[in-house]
Amino acid sequence: MSSTLVETLSKHSWSGEPISVLPRAHSQGRSASKQSIDVPGSTVSIKESDRVSISAQNLSQTPITATHAGDSLIANPGEGSDNDKAKQKRRYRLVVASIIWCFIVMGLNDGSLGPLLPIYQEYYNINFITVSVLFICGCSGCITAAVLNVFVSRLFALSKILVLGTAFQVVAHSILSSAPPFYAMCIAFFLNGMGAALLNAQGNSLLSMLHDPTSMGLAHASYGFGALIGPLISTQFANIYTTTGSKRWALYYTVMLGTVLSSMIVFIVVFRGKGYEEILHDIGVPAFKPEGIEMTNTNEQNRSSLDGGHSGDEGGESEAVSRRARESDSFASVLKQSAVHTLAAFIFIYVGLEVTIGGWIVTFMINERGGGASSGYVSSGFFAGLALGRVTLLWVNKKLGERNAVFLYIAIGIGLEFTVWFVPSLIGNAIAVSFVGLVLGPFYPIVMSQTGRIIPRKVLSGSIGWIAGFGQSGSAILPFATGALANRYGIISLQPLIVAMMAAMAVLWFMVPSSTKKKD
Repeated sequence: MSSTLVETLSKHSWSGEPISVLPRAHSQGRSASKQSIDVPGSTVSIKESDRVSISAQNLSQTPITATHAGDSLIANPGEGSDNDKAKQKRRYRLVVASIIWCFIVMGLNDGSLGPLLPIYQEYYNINFITVSVLFICGCSGCITAAVLNVFVSRLFALSKILVLGTAFQVVAHSILSSAPPFYAMCIAFFLNGMGAALLNAQGNSLLSMLHDPTSMGLAHASYGFGALIGPLISTQFANIYTTTGSKRWALYYTVMLGTVLSSMIVFIVVFRGKGYEEILHDIGVPAFKPEGIEMTNTNEQNRSSLDGGHSGDEGGESEAVSRRARESDSFASVLKQSAVHTLAAFIFIYVGLEVTIGGWIVTFMINERGGGASSGYVSSGFFAGLALGRVTLLWVNKKLGERNAVFLYIAIGIGLEFTVWFVPSLIGNAIAVSFVGLVLGPFYPIVMSQTGRIIPRKVLSGSIGWIAGFGQSGSAILPFATGALANRYGIISLQPLIVAMMAAMAVLWFMVPSSTKKKD
């Protein structure tokens, strides 16, 4: 019936007139009977003895939802009453707020590392290379989750994947809070990397589907806000070890455990086990822009009798459509998108740069600029700039265009890093590092926004998962490389490495295609 219905509906274009559809008689002896579909403006009524699900595609600018009641199925457009609009607006804000809280928690986790790295070295009596293994473990978790995300996105609803990501982090912080042996810390960092990568990928996928740069910017600014607060808190726990030698520094991860648990509860309560389409409908955002209408029978018990044992071209057509839907977001389809690899390489360096500065700048200030334990606040200054940049520079992004703005920010960042490199001033370097964070802040939301415009929506979730996951691996490999160089040449090697990273980002951004209207 689906192919006949599509042809009939496409001819009437929702003109409001009744549409008659004569379905094919099936081999099980079911007689053909005339089915009536009335489309009186805002309501579509379909008389059908079996439960039928509707996917509305490009026949209206608003999404259509379906509810089953008895033998009739009513589809209502997303416009609705003022009360419905107000409810959708509240749900929209609640969904965005949930993602914002998730990003704050991730920022708390990532931002705390800088002040704690020297504590790890002293507490476990390890050198630069050994402590850098923690970055590699986190990297392995991110890459594992990047591949896993492509498959779980096809099998599970968004909300369930978000809960899974927080579950990984709950286990990780439970281990870390006891100041375990170093090998156990490595396992915890692996699990934490998996959780962060899943949350990052799914959160950014949802935000990109909103096509709202402000929400994207605020969400990523919230990450910077969390990363700003993280060093302020972890520095206090680092000072506990400096003054007492106690392993109570690990209590910071008890704080993190509480925040991660709160994030899990928020996902369970707000998303209620729903997937992308249901969530987008609830907040009044069109879930997709397809080109036809497809009706599929969801009564599994009667499928054989209705399709005559899957005989005929209608059954074959439905099977082919279903197969294409399953394969549309496959890993192979993602890898066929050339822009995905360029964007992934850019994010790889960007995230690596961000974590390298946030993680090693404290050690640089202590060893090269004579700072004390309070040098941990320099890391806070960097992440404060990161958070502010994602909000205060939105007008610059709009004025210059996101593509041109990135080139400007890279040029300014390189200039600031030269001052940190060659000007031996603790205060001056701290200020410069804060401004480096300011100009780097908009990069991640800009890339995710551009990805939503460049990559076809059918592979968008998997693509963002791969970009975010592969990019997260930069947060391990590049800081590890920094540790290896520091072990041989001293931490002064940090600054030339940062300048080289920024130059490479400029080259990669030049290779990213201009954002044109993607094909769905």
